[in-house]
This record gives sequence, C-alpha cells and structure tokens, in this order.
Amino acid sequence: MILWLRSVLFLLWFLLITTILSLIFLPALVLPRGVTVWLARFWSRLTFWGLKVFTGIGFEVRGPPPKGPVLVASKHMSMWDTMALYLVLDQPAIVLKRELLRIPFYGWYVWKATAIPIDRAAGASALRKMSGAAPTHPTVYVLSPVFVGSGAGSLAIERVDKTEAHITIPVPQANASCGGFVDLANSNVVLSAGGVYRAKVGAAEITFKVDPSAEAGSHSILSRLVRLTPP
Repeated sequence: MILWLRSVLFLLWFLLITTILSLIFLPALVLPRGVTVWLARFWSRLTFWGLKVFTGIGFEVRGPPPKGPVLVASKHMSMWDTMALYLVLDQPAIVLKRELLRIPFYGWYVWKATAIPIDRAAGASALRKMSGAAPTHPTVYVLSPVFVGSGAGSLAIERVDKTEAHITIPVPQANASCGGFVDLANSNVVLSAGGVYRAKVGAAEITFKVDPSAEAGSHSILSRLVRLTPP
C-alpha cells in the first residue's frame, strides 16, 4: 500500500512539473538550442528530486564522465537514462526512434535539443545516420556569448578554423567567487559569424561554432550562456 502511494505521488509530481515547464518554456523553441538543453537539465533535476523524495530512489556517478565527441551506449530500459545523460554529459545528442517526435510538446523539445531520430528498422543505415548527425561542436547563436564555469584566472579565446587575433579577458574577482562567468558584451568583444573558437580558463575549456547567421545586438543572458567543460 505504501509503495503504491509513493509511486502515485511521484507520478503526480512528474506530470505536474512536466506540464508546467512545457507550457512556460514554449518560447524556448524559437531561442538557441542551449536554452532547451538548460531546460532539459532543469527538468531532469526536478524529476530526480521527486524520485528521491517520494520513492527513495537515487543514483551515483562513478568515475569521470567522457569528454569530447563520444558515442555512449547506455543500458536503455526506460526514460531514466536519457534524462540522466543530460546531467552527466556536456552537450548530449540523444538518439531516439523517430516516432517520438510526433508526441506534442515532448517531440518539439527533443527536436529543438538536436536529438537524432532514426528508423529502428533501417539497420546499418541508421547507425551511419547517427554518426553523421552527431554535432561536432556545440553551436552558439550570438556573437557575444557569456561563458560560465570559468573559475578564477583569464579567459583566453582563439579561433581555430582561421587566423584571428587572440582574445584574453580577466575573470572579474567578484564573478570568480561564485563559479566564474565572463560576458563578452561587457568587454565589447564580438566574435565572427561562422567561426570555430576554443575558449579556455585554466584547465576548463570548450570548442564551439558561431552560427553563420548570428547577429550582434541585445540578447537575454540565458540565450547566450556557454558552459566551460572542466577537466
């Protein structure tokens, strides 16, 4: 009886947060992908919080998560592992059966998060599609992003696909004390549309591409966030 009640409470919690977030964050579908990825992480954290509180089920991560372009083959038995990957990996692109894209709201958000839909009956061609569709670098849709997770030191930015002047910006001491973030707009730094850049502070770094159609101008901080990956 108690087990049944705890399961029902978790199900109600899951349906509540999923409904609220799906409706409130509908504008994210027209914003950069990073906003939807942030939403997926937030949704996963709330879901796992409810899972722990109502059912007593938690999880732990053993060993360092993989970095860079990798293929992660999880033991897929439910939605749980697809949500957990958003909390463990930096910029995951989830592979899913294409029929899931037809689900209202859920399908819209996973499409925006650049999930890779496949036809499970396609055999080897589905595997080739997975390899070709996986993004090489995360894409930034603004010319003056905000880098977070930098810690103390100086932010160094270099263009890796073409010769361009290196950029070095000290991380403000006040920002370093709360995890570190650098807003390029505050330093009047504008990157080149279509360029591939590497940003680094100490051992934390990320390689990213600026969308060719990115434009300068006023954008919300949330839509400009780029998270540096720790070693």
